[in-house]
Amino acid sequence: MDSVTLGAQLFLAYFVAQALAFMGLGGAGGGLIGNKNRRQEVRSVVVLQFMGRERREMKSRFRMCWLGLVVGTVVTVSAEAALLGRLPATPGGTDYQAAYDDVLDITWVTDASLSGSGTWEEQLAWADGFSLGGAKDWRLASMSVSAGVPTGTTTSVVGCSSSTELACRDNELGYMYYYNLTPSGDTPPTDLNTYLTGDQTVGDVTLTGIQARYWSGTEFDSERAWVFDFGFGIPGSVIASYKYDNYYGWAVRSGDIALVPVPPAVWLFATGLMGLVGAAGRKRRP
Repeated sequence: MDSVTLGAQLFLAYFVAQALAFMGLGGAGGGLIGNKNRRQEVRSVVVLQFMGRERREMKSRFRMCWLGLVVGTVVTVSAEAALLGRLPATPGGTDYQAAYDDVLDITWVTDASLSGSGTWEEQLAWADGFSLGGAKDWRLASMSVSAGVPTGTTTSVVGCSSSTELACRDNELGYMYYYNLTPSGDTPPTDLNTYLTGDQTVGDVTLTGIQARYWSGTEFDSERAWVFDFGFGIPGSVIASYKYDNYYGWAVRSGDIALVPVPPAVWLFATGLMGLVGAAGRKRRP
């Protein structure tokens, strides 16, 4: 509340207090004017009530500011979080089959060589038919999310080597190389000749079989599509390659796979099993 508004409200409170006092509300004589002490008491009560309301509003504003600071801190920290392991092959283990990137809000397959080598069209078909953890909406990682997914067309992508972290988020393969795989304190790396292939560990997640080059789901034009280099010519670089060339594909899906709904068949089975257990319990009752 600005000083002008506060001053106006104080004046209004004082005016109301004067009017009430003048009317002699609760005055000793019961008349219209009342006595001087009673008028002063009424004025004091009204002003104190007004100031009390102002203090309560200030406390409320302080709490909101504190909440905003806490939320802002959480958002800032999340932008530096590591990949989060999902779908352990061994119950309770760390042999994760997928990893969730909570900055890009996508899930990666941890086995980066599953696709095998193939043309761009072959890798698109592989990702489209891929299934893991009850999810079937996988696609090739994009190099221009803003151009569209699962496929989009653009003649320019964010290279990430000289862009900001926020801009690099548009290039999923670039973000994996520069912000997930790059060692802490060297993000992004100043040397483009950093080979990040083979098995790489990020936090408690191990990404296995990372290949030299990957097709993205992003086209350059009708004959070429974008490729990201993890360790072949110039690692960390982007290339528009002819679609008949053979490279690997890396499958991702939007969102956290940990939140994928239970398939209907499994849900119906579990519900039926619970019903049988309940019926058996009722039969045992005397």
